Amino acid sequence: MTAPAAGVNEDLLRRVLDHITTHPDQHSQDWWARRTDCGTVACIAGHTVLLTGHTIDFETPDEYGNHGTKLIDRRRVEDVAAELLGLNAEQAWRLFHDAVDLQACWAAARSITGGRIQRYVPRSTPPTK
Repeated sequence: MTAPAAGVNEDLLRRVLDHITTHPDQHSQDWWARRTDCGTVACIAGHTVLLTGHTIDFETPDEYGNHGTKLIDRRRVEDVAAELLGLNAEQAWRLFHDAVDLQACWAAARSITGGRIQRYVPRSTPPTK
C-alpha cells in the first residue's frame, strides 16, 4: 500500500465508487465517457467529472479522433478528475489506467487512502420464517 495523498477527497471518491457500484451498467473502465443507445457509460474519472457537474464534450474528437475525452472547456477528463479527487500522478494512473474493472477501482481506492476506503458489503439478511 502506498501512503495516502495529503489531499485525497475521500468523500468524493466514495461517492463515485458507490455510484458505479450501484449503477454498473453505466460503468466501463474502457472509456473516459461514451454515449450509447442506453445512455452514458464512463470510467471512474468520467463519473467523477459528471457527478461534480462538469459537461463532457461528446461532439469534438481529440487529437486521436476519440470522443468523450475532454470537457466542453477542452480540459482533459482525467486531469480534471485527478484534481477533483486530490490525486498525485501515480495515484491517478493507478485508479484511472491500472484499475480495469470495478473490483480493481475499489482496491486502488483502498490503497490510495491507506485503507480508509473499504468496499461496503452488506450483510446477508437471515431468511424469515
